[in-house]
Amino acid sequence: MGVEKKRVNQTGQSWSRRKFFKIGAIGLVGAIVAERTYDYVSESKAKAKIVIVGGGAAGITMAAYLSDMLRYDDITIIEPNETHYYQPGFTLIAADVFTPEEVARPTKTLIPSQVKWIKDSVSELNPDNNSLLTAHNGKVSYDYLVLVPGCQMDFNLVEGITRETLGEGNVHCMYDYKGARICRDAIRKLPDMKEGRLIFTNTY
Repeated sequence: MGVEKKRVNQTGQSWSRRKFFKIGAIGLVGAIVAERTYDYVSESKAKAKIVIVGGGAAGITMAAYLSDMLRYDDITIIEPNETHYYQPGFTLIAADVFTPEEVARPTKTLIPSQVKWIKDSVSELNPDNNSLLTAHNGKVSYDYLVLVPGCQMDFNLVEGITRETLGEGNVHCMYDYKGARICRDAIRKLPDMKEGRLIFTNTY
């Protein structure tokens, strides 16, 4: 009979390994948003239009920090996706620590209420003119621009792999939402294997 390892915190409460990892992963972003320091001034009187390209963990954290520090509402996020995925949690889906539902939330529930949201993608940057073009909403001007669009994986650059067939055989990727779930299901079957070989690698 297996015994689940537990950690005990200073209050005497026991934490399962699953809970320990989940608290740590969630706290990574939460700490950035919640534990803010005020070594400068509590409120800035400077007025500037700030545009943030990207509504992932970095973009939303930056928006929350700036809106709290600057205390005005001329901050805009440009993000096309209605669902926000906490990408560091994908590996924990594969490890069966997180459920898929725990890393996906509606984007509108995470963007600070005083921050504007343009649900669109950026098609062109014009830094000489302090402006950019979006795919559907035209030109957007700014005083300061923050670029945190995230990364896009091109599986087709890896010989023998395509996005459509990845996960159908014994080759898996845990760095996207779909792949993490398929990888989790494959890992669950490992105890049934009498022998085998596992290889973990980076594709970049």
